[in-house]
Amino acid sequence: RLKFAAMSLLRVERGLMARLLWVLCLALPICPSLAQPTVPGSGKLGEKHVFGKYFRQGFDNDDNSLWIWRPNGVVGQMPAVLYYHPGGFSGGKPEKVAGQKMDAWTTFGFAYISIGYRLTPYRYYYNSTDDGQTTQKLEEFVEVSEQGMLSLNTNGKTMADFEVYSGRQDLITKCMYDAVQSLEYIIANAVALGVDPQRLIFQTGSAGTGISNYLTYGYQPKAKLAFHTKALIFASAQLVYPVEGLMQKAWEIIADHMELGNNTPLDSIFDPSACKQEMCNVACPGFESKPTAWEYDACNSTWNQARYVDFCSTNGFKTKTISDAISHGAYIPANWPKDTWEYHENMKKLWYHDLNIAAYPQGADYVFVANPLNGSSQQDLPHMSVFAQSYATVCKKAGCRYTVYYTNYEGMKGSSVPQVESEKETMPLTWNYESNFAWRETFSDVQDVHVASLQEQILFGCMSVAWVCDLSTFTFGSHTAPTMTDPPESSSTVISHSASYSALFSVHAGALAFALLHSRLSL
Repeated sequence: RLKFAAMSLLRVERGLMARLLWVLCLALPICPSLAQPTVPGSGKLGEKHVFGKYFRQGFDNDDNSLWIWRPNGVVGQMPAVLYYHPGGFSGGKPEKVAGQKMDAWTTFGFAYISIGYRLTPYRYYYNSTDDGQTTQKLEEFVEVSEQGMLSLNTNGKTMADFEVYSGRQDLITKCMYDAVQSLEYIIANAVALGVDPQRLIFQTGSAGTGISNYLTYGYQPKAKLAFHTKALIFASAQLVYPVEGLMQKAWEIIADHMELGNNTPLDSIFDPSACKQEMCNVACPGFESKPTAWEYDACNSTWNQARYVDFCSTNGFKTKTISDAISHGAYIPANWPKDTWEYHENMKKLWYHDLNIAAYPQGADYVFVANPLNGSSQQDLPHMSVFAQSYATVCKKAGCRYTVYYTNYEGMKGSSVPQVESEKETMPLTWNYESNFAWRETFSDVQDVHVASLQEQILFGCMSVAWVCDLSTFTFGSHTAPTMTDPPESSSTVISHSASYSALFSVHAGALAFALLHSRLSL
């Protein structure tokens, strides 16, 4: 533990600064780092298609709809970029109006599709005509098979019958089900939409990476060659779940990349302000400062209270290690109610994408991941740079082609991988770089753009479909580096991801930029 003592003052400063900057930012009419993009797009409204039957009472059907933009003057079927928005599965919304990223992708010959899905806190309904009359019914319970396939319960069981084991990310079954429905709609209507299902690129961040991973590595093997993923392009990516109320799988992945392994102190990973989010269930009453209006009971109070007492109530996490976190309330059969054992075992197919990649590495031709966050606040751990590094670890073993960027983080094992100096919001940033097909070395144009910028991602997408794209044919805004993350659970402002990220991972000057600056371990 002495190894980490020297960093304690930095951690205090870093955490306080990050929280102070969030408070200052949220006190403004518009938080600068979460505002509309400084370089607006064409503003062209996407063509809306409704793919599903669900809606919220008093709301529209946007969460079961998609919007598509196509290149001007192009006929026939073209490769498509699919965007499932971030938001922790509990927030965010699909984009409907073209920003710079839609304009850029379509300029280079791609269709761009922004897709909604049901959110975990809310009750959704559908119109039923089973009895000859139209009535509204509550959304059905989503079953998970042994192979990870999803289906609707036909025996009257609804999402209100769902019993949470640990946290709110137990409820992502309906998010994944909607994603499958949207993809099947795109495949069935590929000709009319002008989309080639064999040339799909999934581009997103945070929770959207979980959906994209499931479709690529979980659903695709069962889809009988109906589609193929040419590339995954992720920022602030997640690899396994849950990443809030973390359980053994996420902790094991983190420990594998730490110098002290399971003996790594938890207070080197997160600070007191983040303890409830990282160790407990923020869907439980009183566990986030401004509670989401949860319309379902997503709290297992027994599991949550035990975690709170041991780790958070008196900052007990400061004397504990990853080993303690792994063993406490673990997601194992011994802790499951007997009548739910099969269901919980099958949930791993939606959560453990490292195993899905290992089982079907040919799911994506290329994988691109960039995670810059390396601090100890609420925002950091769910999007930690170690998860980008973990994609490289998994792909090395599985044999998939990858390019990953990640920053140094406290406690990481020593590494001799190449480093790339780039800029993020005009700040210098040092990235660790790994690629098993020499991405930067082979494609010289990459070295002329910022790491993980819109420009680099378009070059990567073009490469994945065997195109050569001339970036000079589009006017890019400055500093389009990615940060696709979810707002902190304690945020008192409702943040629209469609506003925050409509410039493809663009992060604007303001509080988050300075928070990132203070979170860097290379200060």
